[in-house]
Amino acid sequence: MKLHIKPSRSASKIALVVSMCLIVFGTGFLVLVGNVLAENQAPMLVHVGFYLFMAFWLGTAISIAVYHARNIRSGQGSNLFEVDGIAEQAACSGPAQKLKDLNELKQDGLISEAEFQLKRAEIMAEHW
Repeated sequence: MKLHIKPSRSASKIALVVSMCLIVFGTGFLVLVGNVLAENQAPMLVHVGFYLFMAFWLGTAISIAVYHARNIRSGQGSNLFEVDGIAEQAACSGPAQKLKDLNELKQDGLISEAEFQLKRAEIMAEHW
């Protein structure tokens, strides 16, 4: 069983607005500082470093905006993480399910008869 973790639509709306602000700020910063670098004849290494940083900045902001726009528009949202929920599923199951799971482990040869009997006794001792 997989658990799908994703931001809520309201969180995605806020993140979309913030990422759009980052895009506008980054574009303005790119134009202003790019002009200052050109006017002052800054070294080529400064130009390259600045433009690489701004490409990373704008690319990240655009990626965030696209992700959250898709999350808002889609019916189910876009998964941020997928987590195995097997341990949680076992914790939520009752003694009957635990016994079935234990029997499957024994039939598959993953546990010995002694291990099966020991764990079965523990499960049977639990409150039903």
